[in-house]
Amino acid sequence: MITKQNAGTARLRLLASGVAMALALSATAPAYATIDNTATAGGTFNATPVTSPGVTENVDVEGAGPALTATKAFVSLDANVVGDSDLQPGDTITYTITVDNTGNVTMTDITPDDDGITFGAAAGTGAYAYSPATVASLAPADAPTVFTVTYTLTEADIYNGAAAGTNGVDNSAHATGTYNSTPTDSPVSGPVETTIPADPELVVAKTGVLTKAPGNTGADAEVGDTITYTYTVNNTGNVAIDDVTITDTHEGAPLPGTSFIEQPLTLVDGILANSTDAAIDNSWDLLGPAHRSNSPMRIRSPRRNSTPSNPTDGIGNA
Repeated sequence: MITKQNAGTARLRLLASGVAMALALSATAPAYATIDNTATAGGTFNATPVTSPGVTENVDVEGAGPALTATKAFVSLDANVVGDSDLQPGDTITYTITVDNTGNVTMTDITPDDDGITFGAAAGTGAYAYSPATVASLAPADAPTVFTVTYTLTEADIYNGAAAGTNGVDNSAHATGTYNSTPTDSPVSGPVETTIPADPELVVAKTGVLTKAPGNTGADAEVGDTITYTYTVNNTGNVAIDDVTITDTHEGAPLPGTSFIEQPLTLVDGILANSTDAAIDNSWDLLGPAHRSNSPMRIRSPRRNSTPSNPTDGIGNA
């Protein structure tokens, strides 16, 4: 509360009996002052002072009303921060937070505050950067202040966001300021929705190893020798792939007595634990992003003088 005291005197040379005189005075009050006004009239008659009773008039003034609004907006999803156009850890999402002083007092220490980005049902695990980090003051008549928020994506953010589908990324924000050492928060703005595009992709690699049976010494495959092929399927995209199978075409027909021995699939690594149903039939019901499975198959050959058909070639179909 601000109280300002002003005193002043206005003089009239003569005021006849029965005559009223109006006197107008004006003053500029500082914001949110308490205005209490008291006036008295005085004069002389035959050198004798004459004084009227005092009259007081109080004026109600609008009180201080600190208030801020924050408006969040999506700017860009930048997949080129880390070297190429594929979205990967280290790439960024950029937002703006526009803060306006909608109150009637000057606010200080204006600070944006992100309420936490979510990717589907998962909270973001990346880092935020604000520019500027804070503004010293913002008056009611000032233009709104625009803060830029840059969020750096992690691997889990990308996979969770892509799995969530269209508008699967939500983000809200608010701002904080101070008036008379008391903080004031704006209402929350948002959520602002963003989409991380799905990028399904599989890569297959194949190796072949010839294991000699006891007693076999030749360089080529002999009766009883075993050829072990290992197929490595890597989900290099950002979404889980359904019904992943391996199909391999070998040149020529095996002779009678050749046996095919399938081995269990093995999950090698992955960022999200969402691969399911490893079976011995070279099939995954669901292979999650950044997961890789190894699928060995042993072929025991009855033939003499034959070698594996391009044992290190890629698979014809996967």
